[in-house]
Amino acid sequence: MNHTMDEGILYKKTDDIENLSLYGYDVSYTYLNNNWAPHYHRALELIYILEGTATVFMNKQKYVLKPKDILVIDSMRLHELVYRKRKATGMLVEISKSYMKKYLPEIEQMDIEFCSQQNEGKEAETARLQEIMEEISLAYRDHARGFMLKSASLMLELLSILTECFSTNAYDIIPGHFISRMEHLGDTISFIEENYQRPITLQEAADHVGFSKEYFCRYFKKNSGYSFMDFLSNVRINHIYQDLLLTTDPINEIIDRNGYANTKLFYEKFKEKYGLTPGQVRKFHDADQQ
Repeated sequence: MNHTMDEGILYKKTDDIENLSLYGYDVSYTYLNNNWAPHYHRALELIYILEGTATVFMNKQKYVLKPKDILVIDSMRLHELVYRKRKATGMLVEISKSYMKKYLPEIEQMDIEFCSQQNEGKEAETARLQEIMEEISLAYRDHARGFMLKSASLMLELLSILTECFSTNAYDIIPGHFISRMEHLGDTISFIEENYQRPITLQEAADHVGFSKEYFCRYFKKNSGYSFMDFLSNVRINHIYQDLLLTTDPINEIIDRNGYANTKLFYEKFKEKYGLTPGQVRKFHDADQQ
């Protein structure tokens, strides 16, 4: 995978980035193989669940999404996406801020928050958003003639509903120095993703972005919400979880190759996050496939 900062999107393929640049938006499917460790975007992202369930961790909240659920993730929001079953799938729609600015110059002053599970008083708007996402999904799946033309009109209607009904005024425009801080964070996250399978020291990570170790600790915690070591642990656990479901390799071998040296601590952290042991996760997943 390319770890690129174009449009501030981490862990996206090059063609996705090109679509954002060319059209202003991108549509793609996501599934178990695409469980994303904590990351952020500058683009607005919508997750629409098609089958199974997915869990999103964002702003210290946990969202368990079911079919037809939609979650909007505004730019610069650190979040993590976890699919629990092999057959679980979702659709991602990403819309660049530059595209939105063409129609809504004040978009940077808006904070968009929407989860279809929390729609009291706005059921009609929520239902229309679900219809739009379903229309986009069907057109994308069938590669219908005129897909880009049809989807462009749907994107504008989608944005109209979100900004009119589910946005609030941010206190101020995101300052340049904040974006710079997030780009340093993105660089650190990319470094972790590229090296998590081996031992990484705090000093090494600090050196990578040119910070002192003491400043780096404060900086990383303030801008990610995690301590550096907790974040690294979370990335490793995410990859171990995927390997448990996608391979039949021995559990200890999976733990070792994903860089987790302290096995006792791993089991504690894994159960804390998923509520199950690695063996139970694999057992329940295998039973689900029968």
